[in-house]
Amino acid sequence: MPPTESLLLDGLRADCPACEISMTRRFYSHARQVLVDRCPDCRGIWMDHSELADIVKHAHDLGG
Repeated sequence: MPPTESLLLDGLRADCPACEISMTRRFYSHARQVLVDRCPDCRGIWMDHSELADIVKHAHDLGG
């Protein structure tokens, strides 16, 4: 399930584990309930365990 284009948030930045470029924080869905880190260079999507759990819960709540 690919992320949607969403609002770029200011705040703490982390470096991409794959290419060490500063990532951006973006909402995963239009509902704006889950934030993930996206690398603008390799386009990787990175998240911690709690963010992944939030995505699973959000999908379940939507009937997915």
